[in-house]
Amino acid sequence: LLAMMLIVPIGTRLILASRANGFPVVTSLLVLAVLVSFLPLADNHAVRIVNPAPAGAPLPADRGDLAARADAWATQVRDLHAETPGKDIPLIIVATAGGGSRAAYWTATVLGRLQDEMPGFAEHVFAISGVSGGSLGAVTFVSLLAARKTPEAAPGEKNGFAACGQEILGRDFLAPLAGSFFFPDLVQRFIPLGLADRAQAIEQAWEHHWREAIAQPPCSGRFQIANEGPDGWFAAPFLSLWPQEAQRALRPALFLNGTHQETGKRVITSP
Repeated sequence: LLAMMLIVPIGTRLILASRANGFPVVTSLLVLAVLVSFLPLADNHAVRIVNPAPAGAPLPADRGDLAARADAWATQVRDLHAETPGKDIPLIIVATAGGGSRAAYWTATVLGRLQDEMPGFAEHVFAISGVSGGSLGAVTFVSLLAARKTPEAAPGEKNGFAACGQEILGRDFLAPLAGSFFFPDLVQRFIPLGLADRAQAIEQAWEHHWREAIAQPPCSGRFQIANEGPDGWFAAPFLSLWPQEAQRALRPALFLNGTHQETGKRVITSP
């Protein structure tokens, strides 16, 4: 509403000016927007990249083979069940649907609650497949696995995964998205300045709220912002969640389902 309040007076003045002098202001702006769309800087929807990658961070070429990863997972989980040889070992694959922030919140809540009740739950999850908001909830859960300071809580104490996931995802992600949509993205249609788009705005909101939530209860004490540096896991390269050198630190593999805009084909982001 605030954004519309700021835009309406400008639009009103343009229409009044058009009526006063007979010049087609609105039509001229639409023509300008079409002409600007052909310029190289008109498209401000570039994918953000981490450049340069932090020292030691896995690179896209370091992605492993699915079969090799399954073997490594099986070896790790067998070690956890070494005292009961021959027993069936559960392999869990999670599928979480889309639905914006609500889907993200509930995904992180359900997975977090399972981890709180059964500390060995995550080690038995081979993969999490997510769409849209479900993907955000899945990333939050795996990031919390990476950020936990100690493997398990003390006896009688919750690990805090559900509560911390709710603290992170229960915040306002709509305001930065709407603000960027109504101002930088709108201005960019007429004046190609290479302004940051709304996708970058919401990504930075996720990064900001991760850092802010992790530093206060119920997250503080149980989780840390990142292994190194102040930026947090949400600002780190995607593959950093799966360090190559620590086979026993294997975390659930993420399969984030997106869509290729020009063809409508599925795009899966995974380690």
